[in-house]
Amino acid sequence: AVGLNKGPMTVGKVFTYNGNYPDANKTFNLVLNNYPASKEVSGKRLKFKYQQDTFRLNIQYQPQVVKYLNTYPQMDIKYYFNAPIADTTRSSLLNQLTPLLQGKSEYEAANLLLRFVQKAFPYKTDEEQFSEENYLFPVETVFYPYSDCEDRSVLFAWLTKTLLGLDVVGLSYPGHITTAVAFNTDVPGDSFSFEGKRYVMADPTYINANIGSTMPQFKNTKPTFILVQ
Repeated sequence: AVGLNKGPMTVGKVFTYNGNYPDANKTFNLVLNNYPASKEVSGKRLKFKYQQDTFRLNIQYQPQVVKYLNTYPQMDIKYYFNAPIADTTRSSLLNQLTPLLQGKSEYEAANLLLRFVQKAFPYKTDEEQFSEENYLFPVETVFYPYSDCEDRSVLFAWLTKTLLGLDVVGLSYPGHITTAVAFNTDVPGDSFSFEGKRYVMADPTYINANIGSTMPQFKNTKPTFILVQ
């Protein structure tokens, strides 16, 4: 997006030129490390069911942050897995999900987080919602009415690492992104070996599937691993 100092932003083009200047050959770094400050806060009501309990949350986000990210260039999916979450949404998620995990085993806690991401966010492909591929940061997943596999996987990976302290990897299949979790206990299910650890499948898009379950169409396909730091 290109705009003037005054007036609304307008969509335009970016051009390059052949002039020589210091540092011209440095890589252009788009890694997102922080977000613009904004006092405006809105909320999104979310609901999901796990076992016999129904949970209702009101997750906050900053509309100006969402607007800023709408202008952000698309990057490789690994950068979304490793980006920070905007403070307002981060605090809101942690404050409301932490009490739900008290007293639960690693498996049960991770399964609850998995069900939250599976059920609280209606699914649509990027083509259906945006008419093009559009990876979302977690604050955008909260804001937009729909999300797809990579958006849910990024959110679930962050929740699991932050709330449970467990290592997570992204799994890339043809046309599908999901995750796997390294537990400290022996959790049954489909698993993978990566950098000396056993990671158990956790698919945020395989609705109502528990930790350890793989979508049938990917049972015999070997994924590419996405490092989540």
